[in-house]
Amino acid sequence: MHVRPAEEQAVFAAAFSAWEASAKIDDWIDKTALKFNENDVVRMEMPGYVLERKEGDLEVAGLGGQEETNSDAARGLLRELAGLSIQSLLGTEARPEYRQEAPMLMIRVTRKGGDVLSYSFSKPEEGSYYVLKRSDQDHYFKVAEYAVDPIKDATREELVQVKIEEASNELPVAPTDIKGTDSME
Repeated sequence: MHVRPAEEQAVFAAAFSAWEASAKIDDWIDKTALKFNENDVVRMEMPGYVLERKEGDLEVAGLGGQEETNSDAARGLLRELAGLSIQSLLGTEARPEYRQEAPMLMIRVTRKGGDVLSYSFSKPEEGSYYVLKRSDQDHYFKVAEYAVDPIKDATREELVQVKIEEASNELPVAPTDIKGTDSME
């Protein structure tokens, strides 16, 4: 195939056939447009709890004395949001059928430097997907249920565990009966 950029005279040979080009608009969008570096997150506000980065790790804010963060679960949750892929663009106009006025999930992510990303997920009147509006984007996005449900269903209880006490290095001493230990009797 031969191609020429608009308003240029140069023509290039490309190893590409016209039949390889999809006619569907959704095949031409960058489905990773919402991805971000999870290490840039300093705070993630979810319904019912907050995750904050302390000394490089994500921790649930407001832990009790015997609680600690399940680090694997916290990292997994952030990874789900940071790697969220879109299925398609729904346009730039808010539509009543998106139900964005009554979102099912609201998330606020603060990144290094202080910029905040607000996520608003809603369930449309029809269809098995979510509509996402992110504060830094003009578009509404169609996102798969399987991608959003683990984020929506995450609870504080899954992210918190009871502290594991550090074991003492000393071996316990067993009580002994000193009487009758003399074999010379």
